[in-house]
Amino acid sequence: MENSFLEIMGNTPKMRLLAFLIDGREFDYSLSDISKNAGIPWSTLHRIMPIFEKSKIVVKTREIGRAKLFRINQESEEAKALIEIFDGILEKELEKYQIKAEARTRPNSTALLSEKSLAKDWLLHREEKAWKRL
Repeated sequence: MENSFLEIMGNTPKMRLLAFLIDGREFDYSLSDISKNAGIPWSTLHRIMPIFEKSKIVVKTREIGRAKLFRINQESEEAKALIEIFDGILEKELEKYQIKAEARTRPNSTALLSEKSLAKDWLLHREEKAWKRL
């Protein structure tokens, strides 16, 4: 499910940057964190980051020493549209997962409950993963 956005939009450095920042939209990240966690080479990140800053899709939030921290600009109309697409893709994938789980477990209601808890666990895991990025 995590790669659904990239499968649809394309697995390019720009899309990996957007997916990473949208997924962790409540946090800000250093360029090193972004490079490491989004799988973007340092030189490529330095080349594409100014494009996103200039378009105001990504904003610099603060500096800690020499490190500059960035996040997705949730006030930008363009970023809002990208976030809506990202969330829509994620919701569709989660719905597919839940429908498949219900179809497999329809005769047994306790198994259905356990499948729903798996979906909730997956969402909690996603949040924990975002916290660990800090």
